[in-house]
Amino acid sequence: MDAEHLAQLVEMVDEAEAELKAFEASTVGAPGNKLHSIAIACLDGDSRLRPDLRSALSPRDLNSFQQAVFSFTRAISFQSGPGKNQSHHDALRAIKQGIHAIESKLRSEGDITQRLANRNSRGHYVDASRITALRELQAPRLDPKRLIRLLEELNDASASDCHMATAMLVRAVLDHVPAVYGRESFAQVVANSPRSQKALMEHLENSLRKIADDHLHRPMRQAEDLPTFQQVDFRGALDQLLGDVAIKLRSS
Repeated sequence: MDAEHLAQLVEMVDEAEAELKAFEASTVGAPGNKLHSIAIACLDGDSRLRPDLRSALSPRDLNSFQQAVFSFTRAISFQSGPGKNQSHHDALRAIKQGIHAIESKLRSEGDITQRLANRNSRGHYVDASRITALRELQAPRLDPKRLIRLLEELNDASASDCHMATAMLVRAVLDHVPAVYGRESFAQVVANSPRSQKALMEHLENSLRKIADDHLHRPMRQAEDLPTFQQVDFRGALDQLLGDVAIKLRSS
């Protein structure tokens, strides 16, 4: 079911609702032709409309939609005066709700498609070769099993656009690797890094850690802002760190 067809149905429902209210105020004739046209439009689009309705509506709401459509294909009597045609108003409302449910489903599918496109364009957060290198270490000085799992979960979180979890997991990696360097904290690792690596390590310690801590410890507020991938993209610095970690774990 395409968005243009749905928009036309919504417009027809709005016009019919306006005509029905005007009729009740005795200013226009009964909108029987408009209601019949809505039913015909729904039935004409049945082959496309029905599958979307079934996937977007509960069985109860689907039944209400279908009853509303078929009621408008039969002769309809109207009564003038406010509140005299409530069943017709209810039927129009049921049709409109069904249309909006399909529209929401289409938007959701579009969001998922865009997220998949974003995921494919940026690749893994941690390059597979870094995880493979850690997994294939022979008799490493320290067991990398937990680090490997952190990196796998980091890739899963990033692929699912879980940006807060992504930042938290990178922070967990920073807290996990200092023992590889014989240090107690990542700040000590940074302080003793060679000049060629120090700027990147400082980027992780000073920027990533603050972002992750904010998402970990921020209390609820009246208005919130959610992070984007750009905010938690520390792939280059992390890649440099993981390459160095693998080298040090191989050292005797």
